[in-house]
Amino acid sequence: PQQQAVPAALILAEGTSVSVSALADAVWSGSTPATAVGTIRTHVYRRRRALQPACTSASSAIRSWGYSYSLAITVQTCHLKAFRSLMSKAERARREGCVRCRPPSAPRAGTVARRGTAGPRRPQVDAHRHVLEHLRLQAQTDRLAAELELGSTTAAAVDLQQLVARHSLDERLRNLLMLTLYRSGR
Repeated sequence: PQQQAVPAALILAEGTSVSVSALADAVWSGSTPATAVGTIRTHVYRRRRALQPACTSASSAIRSWGYSYSLAITVQTCHLKAFRSLMSKAERARREGCVRCRPPSAPRAGTVARRGTAGPRRPQVDAHRHVLEHLRLQAQTDRLAAELELGSTTAAAVDLQQLVARHSLDERLRNLLMLTLYRSGR
């Protein structure tokens, strides 16, 4: 669990630096031992070796910044950043009136959400799980709205009924479902 908590905290920081004390809180949840700094450094060293066995700390994916660490991530190396970038492009296209420019598909959104919801159960991680699940639902809803605009009411109706059953208080989903059923003559 400790070895998973350090990279999890770095991943959730999305490239920003995380202090050793914040990493210690992520690992030990408040009851930090006196050996915490050394243990964190050992975990980072081992993770660097596992990620890139032949690299130096200067070229590593985990960078040191004084008493903090950061994970070098880009749109190409992080599914969440890539997903957010695709969502942003789809939103821009929608605002510009491009109906055929669809948001990321639900399977791709599901991949991001599933990867984001696995791992250690800690308060810091649980908060991010909720954000990822919300992003996934938003992507699914945007995709279904685009399908509805393109006239694909039958496929959208099935997916919307399932989503409304799982998220019964979501007004946008209910609105889309009513519109889909109306347009399909039901």
